[in-house]
Order: sequence, then C-alpha cells, then structure tokens
Amino acid sequence: MAKILQMLKALPLLAWGALVWAFETGPEEIGSKTSHWAKWFGYPDLPGYILTKSTDAYVLAGGIFLAVLYVLLVWVWPWWRKNYPRLVPFQEAALIGFEQAEHLGLEELISEVHQSLNDKLEWFRYAFLVDENIRLYGRKLPSRRLRQISLQDRRHLKPHNTRNELRSEFASNPTVYTDVAVTRGGIRRYIRKLRRLSRAKL
Repeated sequence: MAKILQMLKALPLLAWGALVWAFETGPEEIGSKTSHWAKWFGYPDLPGYILTKSTDAYVLAGGIFLAVLYVLLVWVWPWWRKNYPRLVPFQEAALIGFEQAEHLGLEELISEVHQSLNDKLEWFRYAFLVDENIRLYGRKLPSRRLRQISLQDRRHLKPHNTRNELRSEFASNPTVYTDVAVTRGGIRRYIRKLRRLSRAKL
C-alpha cells in the first residue's frame, strides 16, 4: 500500500514531464505552442498575449516552479519533519546540550568528575527549564493534549532525572507534566550561548 501511495505521489511529476515534452517536441511554429494546445482542447478564441512565442517560456517556468514546490511539499518536507522534528524530548535535549559543551571544551564548567551520568545533565535540564527564551511543551496531567508550559508553572517545578517529566514537591501527585519537550530552535539558541561562553573562556 505504501508503494502504491508513493507511485500516486509521482503522478503530478509525470504530468509535468508530459507538459515539457509537449512544448519541446514537434516542429517550430510561428505562434506559441500554448495557443496550439489550447485550441486543440477547444479554446480557439485566445487573447493576443497568449499567441506570442514568449508565452511558452512563461508556461514552462511556471511548470518548473510548481514541480519544485510539489517535490518540496510532498517529499522533502515530510522527510525533514521525520528526521528533524520540531520538538526534542527533554532528556535528549539535555544530552545534546552536554555534547555541545563537551565539544566546546566547557565540560569542566558544568559538571564534576565524580558526578553520575544523569547528574552531568542536570545543568542543561535546569538551563532549559529557567530560560525564558526557550519554549517547553508537555502534557499536563490528566490531559493528553500537548501544550506550551507557561513560565509561571516552570518556576515551581523541577525536572525528573531520567524521564521527560516536570515534577512538584508540593502537589499530591508529584508528576505535573509528562512528555516534556524542547523546541529545536530553543536548543540552537542555547548552543549559541555556549559558543559565546567558549569564546569568552578563550
């Protein structure tokens, strides 16, 4: 079934190929081939600007633009969203931040040798939690709806060490938000901060 759907997605490109073939083959004509095909489809009375040869170039350029746009929307964009999702799970985001700090030579500033692996990520969990320029999303129990976590809520919560959760020490149910995630743009923004810190350190 998936292969059939992929084949169906290619049909508009086949139509575009037929369009190019129709305009590039056949004898040279004084008028535009656009007008020729329009008359063939039963539209003989056409405005004068469609009868000129330059119309063919505009039609082909428009066809190329639509073909490129179609490929971007149907294949490239879904592939990009699948491999680079907009939201990154909270723990993975912390790990990405730690790896970038390690790459920039900042590891000793944010962690100690005797810390456990989870504690080494603590800096980034709290950095993402308190940074007002970074948006967090999660599901506030018992709701299943993913929503942006307000700064007011974030001030009273703390991250779980291993799960993508934000918890409260004062609530009857300590887990307040589940499936917590950071926007990919927020991670990039924080990595830029690390780079500035690295340059200042040098």
